[in-house]
Amino acid sequence: MAVDCDLAREIVREYLDHPALLDQITDEEDLVNAGVNSGEIIRVALGCENHLDRPLTDVELSRITSVRSVAELLAQAPDSGPPSETGA
Repeated sequence: MAVDCDLAREIVREYLDHPALLDQITDEEDLVNAGVNSGEIIRVALGCENHLDRPLTDVELSRITSVRSVAELLAQAPDSGPPSETGA
C-alpha cells in the first residue's frame, strides 16, 4: 500500500521530545529502537486520535511502530470518505 508519509512525519515530529531525532529515522524504522520513548509514542497516538477525530482501537495502538505505520493509520482519516461496511 502506497502511503504519503509527510503528514505522519509532521505528527510524529510534533510529539517528540527531540524532534531532530526524526531526521535520522527512516519511514520504515522501528521508532522505539530508534530512540523514541513510550511516552512519546503515547503522544503520537493521541495526535493520531485528534487527526482521525476518534479513539484508536487497541490493535491500532499496538501497530504504531514506525512513521509508515502512522501514515497507514492516518490514511483512514474521515476526509478520505466513510469506512466501507462489509459483511465479513
